[in-house]
Amino acid sequence: MKLPEINATLEKLVDPLKQCIEIARTGSKGEEVAIFANREGLIQIAAYCLDLAERESEGAHYHFDETSVDAAEVPMVITYKKRPNKAVD
Repeated sequence: MKLPEINATLEKLVDPLKQCIEIARTGSKGEEVAIFANREGLIQIAAYCLDLAERESEGAHYHFDETSVDAAEVPMVITYKKRPNKAVD
């Protein structure tokens, strides 16, 4: 299965009326950002990430803020970057 097919399948699993995503500061000093989401919200985030991976368009991105999710204490952006500064082990 290719990324567009996987993404199309994921989109079918999301009921927009049930989707819930919250972004908040956590940690004792608010130094962390946490994403809280129900099943539909997590699937939607995965679909956004797959879409960015499929497009491979430098700078393509999705915004998550108070207008796009249920609650966003801290705005967040997921961006495609071909060569991130730091590799993940």
